[in-house]
Amino acid sequence: MIKEVEGSVLNPIVEDGVRIILHLINDANAWGDTCCIKISKKWPEIESYYRQEFFRKRSQVFKMGHTIWYFVQPKLAVANIMCQHGKYGQFNPKPLKKKALEAGLDFMIEGAKRIAGDEKALDINRELVTLHAAKEERDWNVIEPIYRRKLQEFDFYLYDSF
Repeated sequence: MIKEVEGSVLNPIVEDGVRIILHLINDANAWGDTCCIKISKKWPEIESYYRQEFFRKRSQVFKMGHTIWYFVQPKLAVANIMCQHGKYGQFNPKPLKKKALEAGLDFMIEGAKRIAGDEKALDINRELVTLHAAKEERDWNVIEPIYRRKLQEFDFYLYDSF
């Protein structure tokens, strides 16, 4: 069930269980959009990890449709979903790739289910895994129906800003 809320996705309103923030990224090692800047300001280690892993494992991990997880707290993760080919700009006005977003969400959902199933390690149950995302400024008309279709089995909080 999707619940629309006011506020920043970087401050999830839910405090119990494992919270997963969805973040859509590109495959060009271009960390710098408004969302990325806000994430880096709050958790600078995510950008460092992303850049380190990008150069270390580029051909193995950094492919369209993959999700790169980073836990910023024991029960708060940012799931970076690689679904944009290149950087947004004048010559690339539509970097979002629907199939890559769907594949990345499937990958993220599998990870969330594994986290939820590991009750002993995290002391949680299935009901306490929540997903959090912000309305994307670009391509929201493409992203929203995919989120609604793919994430309906989770408690999903949709914030009005990053």
